[in-house]
Amino acid sequence: MFEDLLTGLSTPDPILLNISDLPRGVDNYHIDVKLSPGFCADFNKLLADFVAVETSQKPQRLKHDKEKDSFRDSYVDMMTVLINRVKTDLSIEKVHFLQFAVYRFMLESTQGALDKNIKSHRDKLSELRASGSGKALSIQDHLFWLQKNYNTILYAINRHFFVMLKQFEAKDMQALRRQYLGSENQTFMKLLFNPMLLSVNLDYADFLIEKYLLWNKNSDESEFPGLNAQVESLFRDLLPELDFLPLLEDRKPEDQMEIYDDLGGLSALKQFLGPSTDMKNIISEGFSWMDYPANFEHLFNEQKLAEALKNVKKEHGFKAGWKFKGHIKRLNKILQSLEKILQKKQLLIQLTASIHTRKMWSRQLAQIMNPLMLSRYLGGELKFNDFQKRLNREYQFSPAEVKAMKQAVKDVKNELDKNTSDILIRFLSVMSQYRLHLKYYRFAHRVFNRISILSDDDKIRLSSQAGTLFELPMTKEISDDENRIVHHSILKADVRGSTTVTDELENKNLNPASYFSLRFFSPINEVLETYGANKVFIEGDAVILSFLEHEHDPQHWHSVAHACGMAKAMLSVVYANNKYSKQMGLPPLELGIGICYGDYAPRFLYDGDQPIMISSAIGDADRMSSCSWKLRAAIKEHPFNVEVFGFDDDDKAKGEKGQEQIRYNVNGILLDNVGFEKLKNEIEMTRLTGQVAGKTAVFYFGEYPDTKGKKRNLVIREGQVGLWKDDGIHPHTIDQKFYEVVTNPQITASIQKKLQGSKPDPS
Repeated sequence: MFEDLLTGLSTPDPILLNISDLPRGVDNYHIDVKLSPGFCADFNKLLADFVAVETSQKPQRLKHDKEKDSFRDSYVDMMTVLINRVKTDLSIEKVHFLQFAVYRFMLESTQGALDKNIKSHRDKLSELRASGSGKALSIQDHLFWLQKNYNTILYAINRHFFVMLKQFEAKDMQALRRQYLGSENQTFMKLLFNPMLLSVNLDYADFLIEKYLLWNKNSDESEFPGLNAQVESLFRDLLPELDFLPLLEDRKPEDQMEIYDDLGGLSALKQFLGPSTDMKNIISEGFSWMDYPANFEHLFNEQKLAEALKNVKKEHGFKAGWKFKGHIKRLNKILQSLEKILQKKQLLIQLTASIHTRKMWSRQLAQIMNPLMLSRYLGGELKFNDFQKRLNREYQFSPAEVKAMKQAVKDVKNELDKNTSDILIRFLSVMSQYRLHLKYYRFAHRVFNRISILSDDDKIRLSSQAGTLFELPMTKEISDDENRIVHHSILKADVRGSTTVTDELENKNLNPASYFSLRFFSPINEVLETYGANKVFIEGDAVILSFLEHEHDPQHWHSVAHACGMAKAMLSVVYANNKYSKQMGLPPLELGIGICYGDYAPRFLYDGDQPIMISSAIGDADRMSSCSWKLRAAIKEHPFNVEVFGFDDDDKAKGEKGQEQIRYNVNGILLDNVGFEKLKNEIEMTRLTGQVAGKTAVFYFGEYPDTKGKKRNLVIREGQVGLWKDDGIHPHTIDQKFYEVVTNPQITASIQKKLQGSKPDPS
């Protein structure tokens, strides 16, 4: 019934940042931040280009592909380093806070660059006037144009950057943010990409026409606060069941206001939200149902209400339907009252016309008119000839432009004649969006006002020595003399058949050393760097490699993924070698690979200058690379390369040399369970099931970057540990899992195909 309709309304989740445990910087108030010098340099190069383009009265083409690529690389690198620090020294909340420093820097820099450009024109004008130059008049005209269009120019410069950043985030950062920052990340992305942040004036016409509606009758006075107050009053009077706090908050005399307003954002908000109280260490923002745009379509959509009325009558009878109809009349009365308010303010036509104004609006039109003027013409307030005469310059519209505008005039009239309820619902929805963005804007500026971007060397040194400086470097800017190892992964490859191959080569009077060097060791050596592998031990029948993770390099903590990638590459080398061996009449080589992860730093002994790694993961990987001859005989024509079985409690082999399991590993890669859990922290894994040889198998799919940044695929099979009893495989299983890195190309291709055609659950 009607209560169900109201229950269906939504409210945006509240936002909160607690910065109590962030140390204050050199001024004992702000949190000191030093941004990557490389990022700042790349940003400033682009900024100079954008300022030059937007401060020119003549259309110019942007040529900045190289600069854009450099800016993208530095931004993605710096933010990747920051986000990965949740693994080391920063909480998710601190990362959310510190990323605001990047956006404060950009907004502050763009405004500073534009102000500097205008000052240079003023200085030049003074010089020309002093010298009596005839060029002074043209400079004066351009200076007047810059000052008149200040808001529009600044918005355009900021928009260039934020459009790019949105693209970078969507393409390069989305998966990383989702993996490490959780569900709250989406809210903070909305805060940082709030269109209001791009403007210093929140209700000038050029800004409103692009993102909202033209609700101001002139450029000098904002109609929104009064309109919003009247709308709030309507809902309080006619729909009292829905409670909400007023947008313009009352302040008590004893309330303390925010101390800083560095970018002027809180001052710009004052007419809309009132003075901003000092939130000190806990920055928060609350919302009401009025701040959720979709609510108004939910409340007032005629078709949905008619369907709801029909269902109420059907399920609860005529009396309930009659009561529900009364509630619908209340909703209609709200729209009717709103229409009268807008008619009285002469805004209904303008609001309708502003939608069509937005469709036609362009940078070229912004040079010659205010969008309010075009909106008045489209709404029928101005005749075409009068409209043409009021343009800022002598501009003649083309026949195509005239035709499009006259058609828009007809469209506006048709909309008003047809049904005003759609126009009113649209207004309420956009008004709600504006309210939401105002609160986002306040939250962001409260955060900005607690950040100090340090660039002065003395202040940076002072803050760093005090332990209060937060640095946001790029990877290449990270310096640490020790760069301590904190975790590692071990890959052990059991090479089988090398002795037999050596004997066969000697029988054929061929050189075994050159054969293994060219066909096995050299190809493996070529890919060690790609996966960040380090040699621990290499002999004819064994290869042991390590993959290290360093303390101040968390963005590169992919040791398990890299070990899996290296293992796949080694098997590819063996498969290629075996094809050659077959042609030469030589027996094939076989590998069994085990991968183990150690959540600790390995120890090292030294034989002279040669380090010798000491790690329990080496012994564990050795066992996982082995293959039981009993299982080799028992398992025939198997679709997978790895199987694991637990010994029966009565089996004599159980516990011998610490063995609890027996393994089948023929050209397979077995990953230990700890390593699999680490892998899920390294990359985003997607769980899905598939049919293999008539049985259901569980797989995990993910992508990881190698050391050169190339994305590579990884498919992991989750297997069930079987039971080994009486020297045979039993149908029963043990409540344990094992994990195989899948290399079968048919299975991996099938998994990828299924992944593309479905929406599996993320793991």
